[in-house]
Amino acid sequence: MSKTSWSSNWEKIYYERDWGKYPEIELVRFISRRFSENNNLSEIKILDLGCGTGASTWYLAREGFNVFAIDGSESGVKKAIERLLKNGLEAEVSTGDFLNMPYHDNFFDCVIDITSIQHNTIESIETIIKKIHLMLKKDSYFFGIMACEDKDIEKGYGTIHFMSEDEIIDLFKAFSEISIDYVSRTDNNQQYLDKRWIVVAKK
Repeated sequence: MSKTSWSSNWEKIYYERDWGKYPEIELVRFISRRFSENNNLSEIKILDLGCGTGASTWYLAREGFNVFAIDGSESGVKKAIERLLKNGLEAEVSTGDFLNMPYHDNFFDCVIDITSIQHNTIESIETIIKKIHLMLKKDSYFFGIMACEDKDIEKGYGTIHFMSEDEIIDLFKAFSEISIDYVSRTDNNQQYLDKRWIVVAKK
């Protein structure tokens, strides 16, 4: 039996919650900076890794990119497809596991991860990032948002790995360039710290 990274916790979450309607502002900023001067967005293939109910998928398709998306949750994928259809948008959305993705090497111009890779063991994360490197074309980009080591512990979301900066540098050592920033905010009257790494890596 093939090894998997998928946690069934997410099927329950996406089945019960209408969660994730809007893209992260950090993703919008990255896309604007990286592709705003490109006049042929339909030729740029972007993979939304861990698409959930399709907030980023919807945004990227609306902008005119050639979008692919994958998630382990059938409920999440179903909601993502329904949203695309409702808005007259297209993307290739599929149910699958990050350790067994059906994409060819040197295929994507960009791969994005909005807090999905972090929900794996460090061993699986290493394998997933190696697969991402293979799937990206030369001079193309990975964009990711990942939990910092000093982010408050999340409960009910299965496995979660909190990254240190040194860990990120090591995980992306095969890439030619890497940029690491972070965003931090509190929630619920400062009872909860939400700190996340913003990682941009060039193959």
